[in-house]
Amino acid sequence: MLYKRIQDEGFKNTKFLPINEISYDKLKSKKISRFISTYNYTQEQYEHFKETNSVAGIRDVVATQLWWDFDAKLPRTLDDVRIDTIHLVERLMENGFSQDSIKIVFSGNRGFHVYIDVLQ
Repeated sequence: MLYKRIQDEGFKNTKFLPINEISYDKLKSKKISRFISTYNYTQEQYEHFKETNSVAGIRDVVATQLWWDFDAKLPRTLDDVRIDTIHLVERLMENGFSQDSIKIVFSGNRGFHVYIDVLQ
């Protein structure tokens, strides 16, 4: 089984969830910031975390996606961020990624997230 590491409020309250149990409904929260690791962890790596309460020393983790986060912080505007996002997508496509493999989502209030699946 593979796991993702989930953290609340930065590095507080770290937990691991099986990948097949992760859903937006389980992760969303209007009260706290929640983060999900880009890495997949094996059962053995999860057992290491349970024993040590740390991911320090864990090797050979695999990321199946690459993510970029573009935010419009003053003095930048949402349009500035949109242009940056377009430039990234153009560069990804110039370097062999298909348009279908590139996902773009509005981040909610001030920017965009771009991600690609690197292992399919």
